[in-house]
Amino acid sequence: MEKFGMSFGGGPSRKELLDTVESQKKQLVQYQTRFKDVVRAYKSLLKEKEALEASLKVLSVTQDLDLKQQEQDTARRLDLLDDGCSLHSEDSVDTAASVDAASETARGEQSEEDQGEPSQSMEAEQQQTPTAPNVETDRRIAQLKSQLSTLTASLATVTQEKSRMEASFQADKRQLKQEVQELQGRLAATTAEQEAELQALQQQVTETRARIITQQHEREQEQGDHAQQLRELQRLLQQERDLRQDAELRPLRPCKRL
Repeated sequence: MEKFGMSFGGGPSRKELLDTVESQKKQLVQYQTRFKDVVRAYKSLLKEKEALEASLKVLSVTQDLDLKQQEQDTARRLDLLDDGCSLHSEDSVDTAASVDAASETARGEQSEEDQGEPSQSMEAEQQQTPTAPNVETDRRIAQLKSQLSTLTASLATVTQEKSRMEASFQADKRQLKQEVQELQGRLAATTAEQEAELQALQQQVTETRARIITQQHEREQEQGDHAQQLRELQRLLQQERDLRQDAELRPLRPCKRL
């Protein structure tokens, strides 16, 4: 059929068309494999994004709990300091009330000075003692805010990158889909062209066979006619020979009678 296609069609042979179809099928399989790889990578990125979001959520909850615990500890320490100061003041008052009236008169000014100095020192302690927890709490809050800002910025960067990658994936997906559709269209067109070419070749082969059979019949008919004509000529030639022989022998026959 390839010989007849090259002889009568003038276009690509059936083998060339089959090779083209096979090559396009391989390209289609490669595109499908690439598409599956892209889908798998996209799913992996989604899982990574969900993990980052979950980690940030857990970290935020942990930071909130730590901050609340720090506030509770600070309040508890302040309450203990207030209780200690109250007990110290009551002890000082009881001690001053138990002094003898005479010694109280003689030493009134000294007692007032002695009571004034502890009161001033207690006030100084009350003012200085809460300062350290407040500074620690402020430092802790500032640290947590800094960490939260850093994590928020990191998450924003990751989210932006994921969005960009997702947009790129969607664009690649649309492009691959378009390429696959175009390849499928070319494959369908090539297949249709191959089928049309094959039908044309088969039609040509059928016509050629019919023509060859017709020519064989005609040749056989001609050979039969030639044989019949040859036999007729041989018969006529034989008759001519017989007549000539009779004509040659006829004058001699009366002489034999004499």
